[in-house]
Amino acid sequence: MVFFKQLAVFLALITLNTLAQAQSSNDPDPDKGFYLQGGLASLKYTYGNYNYNLGTTYAIYGGYNFNKNIAGEILTATSSTPSYSTTLSFKGFFIKPKMQLAENFELFGRFGSNSISVSSTVQSSWTKSYTSYGGGLTAFMSSDKKDYISAEYMSWGQEGAIKLTGISVGYGKRF
Repeated sequence: MVFFKQLAVFLALITLNTLAQAQSSNDPDPDKGFYLQGGLASLKYTYGNYNYNLGTTYAIYGGYNFNKNIAGEILTATSSTPSYSTTLSFKGFFIKPKMQLAENFELFGRFGSNSISVSSTVQSSWTKSYTSYGGGLTAFMSSDKKDYISAEYMSWGQEGAIKLTGISVGYGKRF
């Protein structure tokens, strides 16, 4: 339910921005528009003193660049340990303030909220679902303004003694 509220807010912001663009200018801005990104991450799940890697996590991002300094995105991801003793899925909404450091190099933060679901049979069978704020830092390079590769570190969520962090690489395409 939280995810659908976040999606509604995101879509409303895109609609308002599009209407404002239509009234202010007819010139296309290369820094505005939709993008899709896919990525692979290595996530570390920490519960108190106990922590382990979840294996490879696959993530898909869909976003909109409002201008060269800010974007909004939604994402979904899933992961499981190599032994399938722990599975994880999450979806979220993020705001991305950005800064261009060179012609083809940007640095941005990602701040938002995730709905996280974890199931494990490592010591006993249990399932936990929660919503948490997350954030991180990403750098990406592009050969042009349309295609790019990225590397990032994120704290995807935390609740009490539970933490989900990781590093990832991705490929994206702007439309």
